Amino acid sequence: MSFAEFVHMGGHGLYVWLAYGSTIAVVVALWLSTRASGQRVRKELKMGLKRQSKV
Repeated sequence: MSFAEFVHMGGHGLYVWLAYGSTIAVVVALWLSTRASGQRVRKELKMGLKRQSKV
């Protein structure tokens, strides 16, 4: 089996690689979104703690 045959996957390569690619894209997008949300929450908590300590 050559690399070209592996990529082609008996005529189903396009669908398989699109499925892998879209899955990876969704996972990366979710990871980035979660990371941004976490940073935002940490920032808001720090601001809230600073406000409470001033009062």
